Amino acid sequence: MLDLQRQKYASRTNPGTLFARSVIFVHLACGPLGGIVMLFHERFLMAVIAALWFLITLGLVAGMKSHQQWCRVLLGITFELAALEAFGYLVWVAPSITAATPPALSLKIMPFWLSVWALVYAAGGFVLLVSKRIERATMRGFDLWAPPLR
Repeated sequence: MLDLQRQKYASRTNPGTLFARSVIFVHLACGPLGGIVMLFHERFLMAVIAALWFLITLGLVAGMKSHQQWCRVLLGITFELAALEAFGYLVWVAPSITAATPPALSLKIMPFWLSVWALVYAAGGFVLLVSKRIERATMRGFDLWAPPLR
């Protein structure tokens, strides 16, 4: 019984769990920004693709929280694929964009924010794939926000 209590409360304060939570919170903050900013750039297809990608990653986060290692690996791979897609969009598509009417958000800032977004997700994917702290936190399972201790 004491062992169960120790495991229950240790998962709230474990540094690996706190690190995994912080990586997921950064994803929850930055993930929707790609689609939202694409809407303001009036790149609607890319906004829909980004929204679908974000929904898929939410499902993988839920699996990662419930002890599924394959969800952690797949989440890292989807982060890397998103970074590659963003860099590919910057290199091949963005230079050829010409708008008949100026969008709500200038296309001149797209290379800056998209490259920063891609670098954040490339680093996040790498961390998810190689971090032993996140791997151990996923083995135990964790909550994004734990109820207060009693």
